[in-house]
Amino acid sequence: MRLTWFTPLFENIMRRAHDENLHHALLLAGPEGIGKQELAHDIGQGLLCQSPSIQGACNQCSACDLFNAGSHSDFYLVESEKQIGVDAIRSVISALSKTAQHGSRKVCIIRAAHSMTESAANALLKTLEEPTKNTYLVLIVDEIHQILPTILSRCEKWSLRSPEPEQAISWLQSYYPDKGPFDVNLVRAYGGAPLRLVKALEQENDKVFSRFDSDLNDVITGNKTSLKMAQEWQDSGNRLINWCQMKCLKAYRNNTRQDILRAYQLCIEAATRMTHPGVNKVLVLVDVIHNVSHAVKQK
Repeated sequence: MRLTWFTPLFENIMRRAHDENLHHALLLAGPEGIGKQELAHDIGQGLLCQSPSIQGACNQCSACDLFNAGSHSDFYLVESEKQIGVDAIRSVISALSKTAQHGSRKVCIIRAAHSMTESAANALLKTLEEPTKNTYLVLIVDEIHQILPTILSRCEKWSLRSPEPEQAISWLQSYYPDKGPFDVNLVRAYGGAPLRLVKALEQENDKVFSRFDSDLNDVITGNKTSLKMAQEWQDSGNRLINWCQMKCLKAYRNNTRQDILRAYQLCIEAATRMTHPGVNKVLVLVDVIHNVSHAVKQK
């Protein structure tokens, strides 16, 4: 899935890799949902491809077949739902220190690199300072300041931005025509991050979503109060808010009313309020449910 807004950067990286002057450690920093992981994936495949071009991997060689199958022996991915511990880093460092098995290059992507423990970060330092030949690391973070200065100083830093709304719309219409139509207000409502928007729209497939959808419809029809629903969902408040955002997005696709956008903005503010110590979560959810139910109701 090629993200067109990263094309100039990607081709720059591929050109430098071809000329053998690409930095061994790249740090990709930018807002959630703009495609950092997808860009890192394309870089990794391009570096391991046997017949790459400036446009990227050929997707025809045996290396590309292995990469796309998730079984390339010289590609490593480090990630964790919580923290990346020292054992995970030591394990990948050990693997990277060995000779490449399939080609001449080895690539490691570290997702959410800021979640490395201090011990893990320190273990990575030696590899960053003295990398083995033809070894490349791609670190991914949402914001540059999240990474330790000692790691930061040893990487080539790329601050990535959200695409222009028109560019995002063109991409969304190409890859997700069944989820359109899309417009500037819809893209901006999701922070200009097209992959966040897609993720929200796809959450309809969640089984628990059906219960949420039923409860919200009960509120809309007057068969349940906003307070009752808020009390029932208070232990899953963040999920409820995310789904309310999604409902607003879906409603806005069909009817570009400003009250729907206002309800969406309220969801964003509510998500922040939910993180405050001592906040009355039920009252926050009541406000969200009340406003969203009125906004998405057919008029």
